[in-house]
Amino acid sequence: MPLEPRPPGAKVVPASSLQAKSQVLSAKSRSAEVRAPPKGPAFWSKSSPQLRRELPKPPSRPSWVSWALQDRIPGPPDVLGISTWWQIWALLLVAVSLALFCTLLILIYNYTHVATEITAESQLLQRSEKRLKMAVQQQAEGRTLTCRSCKRHWMQWGGSCYLHTTEPMSWRDCLSHCKSLKSGLLIGSTEGEMEFLLSQTVDWFMMHNNRLRGGSYWIGLMYNTSDRIWKWADGANLHIRMSGGWQHVSAMVDICVNFRNGDSYIFECSSKHQCLCKKSVE
Repeated sequence: MPLEPRPPGAKVVPASSLQAKSQVLSAKSRSAEVRAPPKGPAFWSKSSPQLRRELPKPPSRPSWVSWALQDRIPGPPDVLGISTWWQIWALLLVAVSLALFCTLLILIYNYTHVATEITAESQLLQRSEKRLKMAVQQQAEGRTLTCRSCKRHWMQWGGSCYLHTTEPMSWRDCLSHCKSLKSGLLIGSTEGEMEFLLSQTVDWFMMHNNRLRGGSYWIGLMYNTSDRIWKWADGANLHIRMSGGWQHVSAMVDICVNFRNGDSYIFECSSKHQCLCKKSVE
């Protein structure tokens, strides 16, 4: 085969040099094959990109507690537009708060009522104490002690005896009843005597209330509609100051005075109350 002519300026490479280069390339390829790790799952490392890409992730699912709660707890009842449990708890909290508030109002009312009653009783006891002091003072100034005393069931103050009856009757019937006991319906002589008897009616009122009875007593004082003036049962005009604020009352019917629980009151003479009789020490 004839040789092609060589172009001008081309270098001539010896055959030995080409053979040496071929041997070097063969040696490099063999060393690369020795250093490269074999492929496959048995030789993957934790940092291998194949492991991060191909290993499956565990499925995300709720714990056994969540599954149990979802299976056992029913949904809230659909009442009045309530669809969640927190709304039910909020409604219950409001109801409990209202109940506590109402209870607090009741306690405050009871406390105020009891405090008012205690204040009224305290004022009544103070008035009774004052009346007793006045009565004792007048008794010491104007009376002398005697050896005479009242009969059984009669109460003595100075030289007079007093009896409070238990049978309710009208004012005029009390006049007759006291007369049958050889006494008369109470006619006051001094303010001290009236204060003393008013203080006694506090104890009588308590005693009669415990026995489910009355506790108010007619005295011998009546409003005279013709003369428009207060008069005693013996015809004498009222000459002493008495508590109650009724002395300036004008009436068109017969009105009489009685004692009750430490104070004096007026009623129609036909109403029924107990009697307070008085007589001198025998």
